[in-house]
Amino acid sequence: MKGPFLSSPHLEELLCLNNTRFAPKVKQVLVETLTTLVKAEVALVSKNECSLETEGLDGIEYEYAVADLINSHIDGWAAEVSKASGDQGLDVMARSKSCSVAIQTKLYNQPVGNKAVQEIIAAKGFYNADHAAVVTNASFTKSAVELADSQGVALLHHNELLTYFGAIDLENKMITREELKQSIESI
Repeated sequence: MKGPFLSSPHLEELLCLNNTRFAPKVKQVLVETLTTLVKAEVALVSKNECSLETEGLDGIEYEYAVADLINSHIDGWAAEVSKASGDQGLDVMARSKSCSVAIQTKLYNQPVGNKAVQEIIAAKGFYNADHAAVVTNASFTKSAVELADSQGVALLHHNELLTYFGAIDLENKMITREELKQSIESI
């Protein structure tokens, strides 16, 4: 199995800490942390994606359907649809205890272009969101993909929402090398 944490380049480095003078306590903390993260990743990988029926929906109904999907299927997250006008490109704001995601939704019959990516970049900055995503039922143009890649914007089909939010949750649970060093020094 390969996922965001299990393929982490730092995993091997973390496990090499067994050779330090803090070995027993560090090993216990690492085993507990790794066990929690691996369980979360296994749940994420094995969890079925939820599908969203878009036939007959208009753009605003699609915004609510995406928010409802997040609220009903993604633990620890609350999504809210923005007001219809003056929203600076934001359609849905999803929040957890430690993170926020600005979302632009597009219910299209053709590939989504640059404009949606530009709008969500603006919304992310305006609302000070941690992440930005464009969610659609369609695909994306090459130009939209290039812009999104350069700006760290996730381009998602709505069926990928569970995986996307699961990956954010895993990322938020991981500790940095500096945090690990500080934890070891405090022992």
